[in-house]
Amino acid sequence: MPNLYNLVGDYRGWYVGAAFFQDTDMSGVDRYVKAATRENSRRSYRSAIEHFEVEWGGFLPATSDSIARYLTNYAPTLALNTLNQRLATC
Repeated sequence: MPNLYNLVGDYRGWYVGAAFFQDTDMSGVDRYVKAATRENSRRSYRSAIEHFEVEWGGFLPATSDSIARYLTNYAPTLALNTLNQRLATC
């Protein structure tokens, strides 16, 4: 599974690995990446990243220690599927 942090778009374009492409100048690889993920999935990944980094204060890529602390903090209040989806972005 690819690192989803690198596939999440922002307001200017799309990230593909270490490269960044503007929407107006999409490469062939970028078009495949965008076509392979639905907007709902990208929105969900953006939300998970924002929750991990902004609300909780974690850094990506996450260390095993920060993942353990994140789980300890949110396991009592979040559903298992929510935790799984959010950890997929780490």
